Amino acid sequence: MKKRFSSLLLAVMMFAVLCVPAFADEAEGVDELGASFDLSKKIVQETIVQKDGETVVFGVEPVIDPDVVQPMGEYENATGKWKVYWYSGVLNGEYYIDINSNSKITRAYDQWHTFVGYTVSASGLEFTSTTARGWWDLNLVGQGWLSSRWVLNAEMKGTTLHTWKN
Repeated sequence: MKKRFSSLLLAVMMFAVLCVPAFADEAEGVDELGASFDLSKKIVQETIVQKDGETVVFGVEPVIDPDVVQPMGEYENATGKWKVYWYSGVLNGEYYIDINSNSKITRAYDQWHTFVGYTVSASGLEFTSTTARGWWDLNLVGQGWLSSRWVLNAEMKGTTLHTWKN
């Protein structure tokens, strides 16, 4: 039984090491994986990116509160509550942002994650009027010395939200 458990643990660790992409150090800058979304469309938008065998889904989704009376006409800007997310199957994270009528971020909240083969030692969510940044410090299960920071960034420019991970 102990031998089977050790073999299973080794298989999970090998899967995580071989199938999970390397993380970029924050000092290295922005990773090439990213997507831009026009929030004035007020619809769910996703971009699927494939790089080095990794399939990633970047997305934004407007949050519609059924208890709030909606205006008769649509705003032509990005006003509202939005879910910002990045899913790859192994590493998945999301958070919400509120955007005012001037296309400025006024709040970032409700950070969520699921990371297969990793534990989270710390996490945080920061924002300014034009950027939001959710981060997670990850440790490979069984390898306390092997850690990295996973970051999901979002930046507003007009009514366009650009998201990327690094």
